[in-house]
Amino acid sequence: MTKARNSAFSESFSSGRSSHAGDYLGAHKTQAGAAFRVWAPNALGVSLVGDFNDWSPNKSPMKNIGAGLWEIEVSGFKELDSYKFAIMSKDGQILWKADPYGTFSELRPQTASRLCTLDGYRWGDEKWLEYR
Repeated sequence: MTKARNSAFSESFSSGRSSHAGDYLGAHKTQAGAAFRVWAPNALGVSLVGDFNDWSPNKSPMKNIGAGLWEIEVSGFKELDSYKFAIMSKDGQILWKADPYGTFSELRPQTASRLCTLDGYRWGDEKWLEYR
């Protein structure tokens, strides 16, 4: 991501003016794989974990890009691959968290998020939209 886009989003998100945070945060397919961003302002560190790295919090540390935002791009990440954020808390615990901006997840009792794009999805709520 560009530094200018990160800065613009940080400013609007921090001030409460960001109306489309999901367009920036969460998982987004890229040409090389996928980009992941999460807001974890009190974290000492954040890693992306999933099948792609044997669920190891040490293999894919995310970069702190300021204002509590963390980011990583992973090459080869495919549609429906599972992932979570491993967040290092101030007291040293590693908290395994699903993506709050995720668009798809595993079925219970599993709780991981899954990379899923909504491109090409045909929404079927036209009647409801007209009604409201």
